[in-house]
Amino acid sequence: MKLKRLKSFFHNHWSWLSFLLIFLISFIIFAYLQYSPTFADPDSFYHAKMAMMIRDNGIIKNFPWLQFTVLKDNYTDQHFLYHVLLIPFVSFLNPLIGAKIATIFFGSLLIVTFYWLLKTLKVRWAFVFSIILLFINPFTFRISLAKAPAISILISLIAVNLIFNYRYKLLFLLSFLYVWFYGGFIIVLIFTTLFILVNLVVNKWFKKINHHSFLEKILSTLGRRFRFRTKKRMNLKLFFSCLLGLLAGIIINPYFYHNIIFYYHQLIKIGIVNYQHIIGVGGEWYPYGFIDLISNTVLVSILVVIAVVLFFINIKKQKKMSITLFIIYLLFFAFTLKSRRYVEYYVPYGVLFAAVSLNDSIRDFSLQKAFQLLKRIYLKNLGVKILITLLIIYLLVSIPTIIIRDLKTEKNDLNNGIPLNKFENASTWLKTHSFQGSIVIHSDWDDFPVLFYQNDYNYYIVGLDPTFMYEYNKDLYWKWVNLTTGKEVADLYNVVKSQFNASYLLIEKDHAGMDRLVSANLGFNLVYEDNEAKIYQVK
Repeated sequence: MKLKRLKSFFHNHWSWLSFLLIFLISFIIFAYLQYSPTFADPDSFYHAKMAMMIRDNGIIKNFPWLQFTVLKDNYTDQHFLYHVLLIPFVSFLNPLIGAKIATIFFGSLLIVTFYWLLKTLKVRWAFVFSIILLFINPFTFRISLAKAPAISILISLIAVNLIFNYRYKLLFLLSFLYVWFYGGFIIVLIFTTLFILVNLVVNKWFKKINHHSFLEKILSTLGRRFRFRTKKRMNLKLFFSCLLGLLAGIIINPYFYHNIIFYYHQLIKIGIVNYQHIIGVGGEWYPYGFIDLISNTVLVSILVVIAVVLFFINIKKQKKMSITLFIIYLLFFAFTLKSRRYVEYYVPYGVLFAAVSLNDSIRDFSLQKAFQLLKRIYLKNLGVKILITLLIIYLLVSIPTIIIRDLKTEKNDLNNGIPLNKFENASTWLKTHSFQGSIVIHSDWDDFPVLFYQNDYNYYIVGLDPTFMYEYNKDLYWKWVNLTTGKEVADLYNVVKSQFNASYLLIEKDHAGMDRLVSANLGFNLVYEDNEAKIYQVK
């Protein structure tokens, strides 16, 4: 009797219980991945620090901590609202632990948002597709980094719903907020434009009207013209709602007009031009090999292949949403092959396209019909029985194996990250033995976020992306590279003292070449050493 009541309760309240269940499953998975005293990405330290600084000092407009980058004079906090959201998490707990809990929460909220979008689009098996998304590596790994992409993807999914439903005012507001949340806000304009173009093409080439009489032909023509004009106005309103929202977010902004210069460097120079063949950029900006991408996202690959085959077989059944999502998927597929970082969008939009397209393709095909068909095929002959049985066994074994393998890989990658207390002792020494604002040359550009978190008392050379220094002064950039890689630098002391105006050099222990070069030159005194780094003072 109790079991029957429990079953009835779940059946009657599944509409909201399913959201809670999705959130709890996601929370457990992300918590498992976060349970380590490390960060896999150094930028996590920067985000935690910025949340603390905004809490204590308000909006940070000047950024002197990166002395030899374009950010020194044109700093823009492209993650401003994300940092604001982090404030409660970094305030009531150890800031780095708080950043981890925020990452768990935002990641879980993203999966719930994905489920909500599928439900609003009336996609069957929405729960299953959402769980599949949760267990796809490298998506889950990227979302487990204490960074802004989880929030960005979440906002983009909400934008998809607003675009498909012509919610002009809300799209304007969301576009405005997106600019303040994340520098990749341009994707919402791309989504809007693609949806409008699909509308125009579908309306022009795929709509067939059958006329049976002269009167019907006249009425149909008038109706078609009226619908075309109405649709044209709707599309224009949709486009300008998005565009004006983005422009408002850029102009009504605490960083205007410096943000224009920043977006030029961030979106154009880093995101599109990408100096990966000239300088050593972050690993996420290098290409993702085709075979690696397909094999590392095997569940997405399987779903998309099935969806694409049925998409073209049932092309007349496909709605504008499916066609738009197919183009978005192809776009992120191309972007990911260019730069690995876009995999965080490629995976969810691959699953989203597959879910919506399959829903269109098999609209009239129920699960009950599928089982009946499978049963008839299964009973047909012994060979078919064996084949289907082996296929079912293979799926039951391989899918959990892939999921467990991926979770272990992600966990290991996150565990082998940067210790939360990295450079803590060296930074403490610098704070107590140097003048405020004295410049420290560090041995890697991605050491900056950790040093900045541990010590905002000193200033540094380069960080967040090497392109910012390369664009600031190419000559100084190459001198810094030669110094940190242990290559000969003409008149090293003068370069460090006069051109970089540095008082200290912090050399991580894995930069033996730099250490040998500095120690072999007069004018540098070793004043501190621990198991992580050495600090040389410039006389």
